[in-house]
Amino acid sequence: MKALQKMCCYPEILTCPPFLRGEKPYFQKKDGQIYIDSQSEQLCAEITYLELYNESSPFYEQKWVLAGIAREEDLFQFTDRLLKMFSWIAVLAVAIGGLGGVIGIIYISRLVLKLVHEVEAIKLTKPFTLTQTGILEIDKLSNALVQQSIRLNQVMNKFSNIIHMADVPLAAFEVNRKDKTVFITDKFFEIFGLPPKDSTELCMEDFWQIFQELEVYKESEGEVTLYQIPGKHPGEYRFVRTMVKDSENYYIGFVEDVTKQTLDLKRMEYERNHDVLTGLNNRRAFFERLRVLFENPKQLKTAAFVMIDLDNLKHINDTFGHGCGDQYIQTAAECLKRGVPQSAVVCRLAGDEFCIFFYGCSGKEEIRHYIERLQVRLKHTTIRLQENQEYSICISGGIAWYPEDGRSCEELLERADKAMYTVKKDEKGQFKEYEKRTGNEIQRDHIDCR
Repeated sequence: MKALQKMCCYPEILTCPPFLRGEKPYFQKKDGQIYIDSQSEQLCAEITYLELYNESSPFYEQKWVLAGIAREEDLFQFTDRLLKMFSWIAVLAVAIGGLGGVIGIIYISRLVLKLVHEVEAIKLTKPFTLTQTGILEIDKLSNALVQQSIRLNQVMNKFSNIIHMADVPLAAFEVNRKDKTVFITDKFFEIFGLPPKDSTELCMEDFWQIFQELEVYKESEGEVTLYQIPGKHPGEYRFVRTMVKDSENYYIGFVEDVTKQTLDLKRMEYERNHDVLTGLNNRRAFFERLRVLFENPKQLKTAAFVMIDLDNLKHINDTFGHGCGDQYIQTAAECLKRGVPQSAVVCRLAGDEFCIFFYGCSGKEEIRHYIERLQVRLKHTTIRLQENQEYSICISGGIAWYPEDGRSCEELLERADKAMYTVKKDEKGQFKEYEKRTGNEIQRDHIDCR
């Protein structure tokens, strides 16, 4: 440093750069670096000591120094340029990367959006394919969806084939409210007697429209619904039962043709409540109907229990055979059924005995009018027996009035039977009202109302 100070005292010995001419520099050391204070600008110096003389030389004490001096801005000009260049490169790289990222995101988004639209348009009831995007992960996902749909279709086809091969007219359906899709097996339209349609093209709205049009044929409603659908010929019906399970997103059901089972059941119910020969109510159905009526006496108003016996049946059976006797019974039953108002309850009690119960009438005269009209019909009704012989229908009847003659079915039956027995004893072919007697009354075996 002394050498530097000495050099600074004798600047004429220095070879100074042009930018120091006329200035007296002063060297200082800071942080291991040598700086030159200049009046005009900041300068940097690098000094190297030169060992020119050995110890035996008379100039040994003289020290030579080699100093390199430069402006600070010239010294770091290259570095500054590099820094600026790298800064611009960094900014440009970020800009290009950001722009490329945006373009890439837009491109990928369009591919994904297109794929989403294809997935939304998928109908799981038939095979489908998805557009390849060229993006490995997305294409793997698309292929996985396609494979799953293939397996699903295989399962649905197996299920449809099983139902198709079953010896039962059965179909199934599923409505997916979330995806608005419908799955229907092959026999669905056939069971309902509807024109066949391509179920793969059926939308949810069309499916609901089908059931909306079937509403008029409902016999019962609930989780199990029965439809009575007219057939091709008059009086012919098809009975279809549906069983459904309704949840938030799915409406699942089975459809079964139960025509045979329903007709068998209806026939059994009919035979249970009707007389096989005449088609009239049998004893059980007749008294069950009256039991219901007597539970609400207000609807009876003026009522009458009419007990009827078919005259001369034994003679016809013995003379012409039981076939002609059955014809005689059937013809009489048809007269009774057609000769009374629809509200009246008509029954074949047993053998040649019939019952009629009139109710809801305004008075006795209305019921007497019905009975007179019935008598006229009977008188003009004949049956043709063997050898072209015609035989007139002849019946005898007894009438018991409600509520004068009794307030229960049993009382009315007993007293109408007594009045009828009086007619058969005195003059057949007539109707007689029950009359209260004092002393001995005509007795007959009790008729059970059960």
